[in-house]
Amino acid sequence: MELPCGRRCNLMPRPSLTLARKRGGEEGITAVEYALMVAVVALLLVVGFYFLFTNISGKFSSTGDCIAESPAAAGCPTPAP
Repeated sequence: MELPCGRRCNLMPRPSLTLARKRGGEEGITAVEYALMVAVVALLLVVGFYFLFTNISGKFSSTGDCIAESPAAAGCPTPAP
């Protein structure tokens, strides 16, 4: 953008322009974003495996109880003829 006197005009305020020059590239920002994404995915995997383990552990426990007791115990399915 040309000023009437012929000088070029920066659209960015001086402190912001100085900060942008000092910061340099944005490689650090993308690395931080990738690290956050990996952390979120890892957290979701841990929570998912925890609930899966709890569910499977409960199923094996109830199946073991049915096998240890008689098949006619309360809550145990009866075998098919």
